[in-house]
Amino acid sequence: MKNLPFKTDHKFILPFDVSLEVTDNCQLSCIHCSVDRLKEDLPFKELQIILKKLMLMKIFNLTLSGGEPFMRRDIYDL
Repeated sequence: MKNLPFKTDHKFILPFDVSLEVTDNCQLSCIHCSVDRLKEDLPFKELQIILKKLMLMKIFNLTLSGGEPFMRRDIYDL
């Protein structure tokens, strides 16, 4: 890759930190919030696939966010 501020032999650079919005659901109604509560959550299986790919990429830090991630009934199964 050209014009990088450091030397690398890699053809691409993997993300160091990923923030994954697992839901838009939230029990609050904050006026500053821009979450679209009309969207449906990704199905559990799709989130599992995304998480497995992130694991294979060896992401250093993963943040589960959203609306409120604990509003997902399957959050602990992810």
